[in-house]
Amino acid sequence: MSLVAELVTGLIQLIIAIIFSVIALYAGLLTFNHLTGGFDAPGEIKKGNVAVGLLIASIFIGISLPAYAGIQAILAGLNSIAFEGMFTAGSALHVIFIVVGLGLSILLAVGSIYLAMYIIAQVSSSVDVLREIKYGNTAMALVVASMILSVCLIVQWGFSGLFAAVFL
Repeated sequence: MSLVAELVTGLIQLIIAIIFSVIALYAGLLTFNHLTGGFDAPGEIKKGNVAVGLLIASIFIGISLPAYAGIQAILAGLNSIAFEGMFTAGSALHVIFIVVGLGLSILLAVGSIYLAMYIIAQVSSSVDVLREIKYGNTAMALVVASMILSVCLIVQWGFSGLFAAVFL
């Protein structure tokens, strides 16, 4: 493959990665807003609430982990198509399956975060977790953030295996 073709392929891959990353992070922020019933996270961060910042950061990192597995599969699929030198109906179907898989990985990452926060709320029913975080309880934010990241790491591991088995 020529240098120009490699550069074009790389640029397409970069654009795809950026688009899906932004979609994934936006989905995470929407989920957080839904979970908290209109909690003003940007306002709290603007006030310097470290606890809210930790929680939002964990959501963003947590969503990016499974999304990374999907984006990596898309890019590997595009590389194989580019190196074959032609785009066939089979390769188009391959890319469609990978994009659908990426969408599923983002949905499951968001769902995992939702589930983790729901479980935390149920287990600690005597404590209003989000209220504690809103009032700056950094220890509570660290516990919730670590649970979110742990769940998403496991989801990423599962999706990496799934993508490798099905799509690559």
